[in-house]
Amino acid sequence: MNITLFQNGTLISAVLILLDITINVIIQNKIMSKIFNIKIKKLEKTLIPQIIFVYFLRVKVINQYQIIAFALVQLVIFKIILKINIDKLIISEKTNLFLCSIIYLITFKVNQILEGQINNIFASISMVILAITIHCIFYAIICKFNIKMEIPEYTNSKTKIEILLIGILSSTIIIANQVIILKSINHLPISIIIIDLIMISSFSILVLVNINKIIQIETEKTKVNELEGNNTRLKESYEDICSFRHDMKNIMQGLGGYIAAKDMDGLTQMYNEFVCDCKEVENKKDFEELSKTNPAIYNIINNKYLEAKKYNININVEVYVDLNNLKIKIYELCRILGILIDNAIEATKECEDKQINIKFLKDRYNNRDLVIIENPYKNTLIDLSKINEKGFTTKKDKKFHGLGLWRVNKIIEKNENLRLTTSRENNKIFKQQLEIYNW
Repeated sequence: MNITLFQNGTLISAVLILLDITINVIIQNKIMSKIFNIKIKKLEKTLIPQIIFVYFLRVKVINQYQIIAFALVQLVIFKIILKINIDKLIISEKTNLFLCSIIYLITFKVNQILEGQINNIFASISMVILAITIHCIFYAIICKFNIKMEIPEYTNSKTKIEILLIGILSSTIIIANQVIILKSINHLPISIIIIDLIMISSFSILVLVNINKIIQIETEKTKVNELEGNNTRLKESYEDICSFRHDMKNIMQGLGGYIAAKDMDGLTQMYNEFVCDCKEVENKKDFEELSKTNPAIYNIINNKYLEAKKYNININVEVYVDLNNLKIKIYELCRILGILIDNAIEATKECEDKQINIKFLKDRYNNRDLVIIENPYKNTLIDLSKINEKGFTTKKDKKFHGLGLWRVNKIIEKNENLRLTTSRENNKIFKQQLEIYNW
């Protein structure tokens, strides 16, 4: 953001300030959209608040502190309106500070050189054109080299904290440099300003490169974990299929024995058990399809599947939607799924029927997608109106429990297109239905 001084208090000067702010905010939003993959329509919501606050800052705040004030205001605006994750927000703000610092120092020094040599209005126009030109050059470089800084939604907390600290420390250094240089800029030769610009530019680029490397390492770790999970599932599937094929002859002989003895009850029981095993093999096939469509969701369900197996619980998965087109952030869906499936496993442990059903369905009539989790349960006295309250749990140890559904409810509340309904069926099946509306 260009924050040059316009000393002429005329109407023309005020119009120039507004034009300068508006054009530069638009270009800066485009830069953020390109680097951080933020939809430009979302950024347009912040346009008017940014212009108003920057205009106010231009008039009321001392020069060297304008960038600090602008950075803080922009952080608040983006957090409230766009609800951007704090790690991405800090990095984007660090990029803005870097760009603003360069533009501010260049325009301020040029304005100082031109002062008294040409009319103030012409000097102001020159500063506006110079600031816009620098913004456009920066944007052109980003487009040319396709520069992107994407923080995966599944990044772990340790990595996010590391990125956050790097962003905060580097932003602090840029701000400190800006304040110190501006306080003594009247006595500094152009050569010192140029050296400072080169150093701060190099520092900023190195910081962004290092953050990008951290993100790449995290992405590779996630891929390795997914591959390990896939290998475990494939090994299990192969062993089950081999075992199933090996036992087929014995199964047929067993069925033949019941037929020869005309024992229909025994034949029916064995047939039902056989069909159940067939369904489990088919379910494993569905799991493999899920791993191809959306690895993040597959990894969550696969880990829960392996956990459920320890308690002889079977998880059946049915997918009838494109998981990549759901109108919900994948990391939020993974959080919700993880909590709901954990609860389903806990409830199913106590039941004789150890079957959990997970369904991804399309409801075209209501223009929504459904994620349904069904499980048996024993405690029929649960008050459904209170299960989403913080601290509500049926367990004796309440200190470390009762936060799962409360967290899910917090995610639902901040997304207008999400609903979660809880119901019982025949007083035997507990059903959680996440409704994702395609608005």
